[in-house]
Amino acid sequence: MFKIKKLAIISDIHGNYIALEQFLDDIKKYNVDYIIASGDLINEFPFGREVIKLIKDNNIIAVKGNREEYLINYDKYKYSWDNIQFRNARFMYDQLTKEDMDFVKQLPMTVSMDVEDLKVKVVHASPESIFEFIHEDDIELMEKYAKQIKEDILIFGHSHQRIWERKVFGKTFINAGCAGVSTLNPNYIEYSLLTINGSEATLEKRNIPMDIARLKKELSDSGLIEVEKTFVNLSFLGIIGDRKIIKSFFAKAKEKMIEEHRSMIKPDANGIYSTFRLFDDDIWIELTKEYEKYFVL
Repeated sequence: MFKIKKLAIISDIHGNYIALEQFLDDIKKYNVDYIIASGDLINEFPFGREVIKLIKDNNIIAVKGNREEYLINYDKYKYSWDNIQFRNARFMYDQLTKEDMDFVKQLPMTVSMDVEDLKVKVVHASPESIFEFIHEDDIELMEKYAKQIKEDILIFGHSHQRIWERKVFGKTFINAGCAGVSTLNPNYIEYSLLTINGSEATLEKRNIPMDIARLKKELSDSGLIEVEKTFVNLSFLGIIGDRKIIKSFFAKAKEKMIEEHRSMIKPDANGIYSTFRLFDDDIWIELTKEYEKYFVL
């Protein structure tokens, strides 16, 4: 006789501890056996400490995402780049204690676990990379990983797509969505419940309203706006449904950098920062002036 096991799955919290608190409160009624967080726990909103504490206090099984890797890389190299845009990354880092950073550094890239008759693998983006995107129509890519992994179920996030499930070559692929900063599911926190009964697995999608008013107040009081107001405003606009503004801002910034033959990658960048696009201050300031009429923080 099998005991039915239930897993609560959340991904891409990005420092939104309010979303994480609401998720933890919502799953109380389901009596879950495991809580899984599929990376990008922190580093976008300035509440990394709160998120880390909640993860520890609730025994959440978490893996490392690219946003954690940015903090680890900065901790190692302490880049002195004085771009306005980079102030956001430094602010996120400065909020964390040594104990917090030690926790971030020890996060695994993957977790494999046996649940009843099934094996479950948790990653941030893909089994090979914390950057690679697995989209719902990427059948060839899923076929590749279905042949490679020994587990029956692969759980991942990173793409910020809505939650989806796909079976390929007998393996189940679950994109865990984006709970903290989704622009495709504005004003809501998306997570899923995976019920495993022997060798059978059933996925249920959950969608709960985010406490936007509380998040807005917490962000306004965080001190980040006084340091760098643009990025956090763009992120917040995305969560409340103004996705086009973010896309337009960064498309224009990239276009201006390319037009003037400027490099978006710092020459002394190492590791994960060798792919980090950093826009020059004059462009950042110019576009901030153009777009700040939309800012609400």
